[in-house]
Amino acid sequence: MLDAIGRVFAMEQAVPVIATPKDLHLALKKWIQFEAQTGQADAMHEKLSGQAHARPNLHTAYVEPRDEGEELIAQIFQELLGIEAVGVHDSFFQLGGNSLLGTQLITRLRSSFQVDLPLRILFEAATVAELSVIIEELIIEEISKLSDEEALSY
Repeated sequence: MLDAIGRVFAMEQAVPVIATPKDLHLALKKWIQFEAQTGQADAMHEKLSGQAHARPNLHTAYVEPRDEGEELIAQIFQELLGIEAVGVHDSFFQLGGNSLLGTQLITRLRSSFQVDLPLRILFEAATVAELSVIIEELIIEEISKLSDEEALSY
């Protein structure tokens, strides 16, 4: 199992990975049947998605985002985790994030900032501030590869 985890973290591109001790196909089948029988899936999703809860009591003090990049990253954290306010030093995992949400986070960060961000980076940089620095470095690296004309139109 550790070898499999190592291969996932070594991947350049993020891929959805689910690890479970249960039969995943059986669980999905039961969930689909439950949704079909109850017809309440959409109503429940709407109810839950509109309600954000307060920031949990963490060891780190709340520090609000200091620039546009941090604001956008914090907003993505908030939407994925359902938390009203995320500070720049709050860990994604201490806020309740997991590998599945982490994959969604990285996908949204890639799309928002137009950078090639590997999934494994989340395990090295799990806060808004850390991710902001890495994304900024990736953007600067990409811009430095451009010609003067290309950089001006970037």
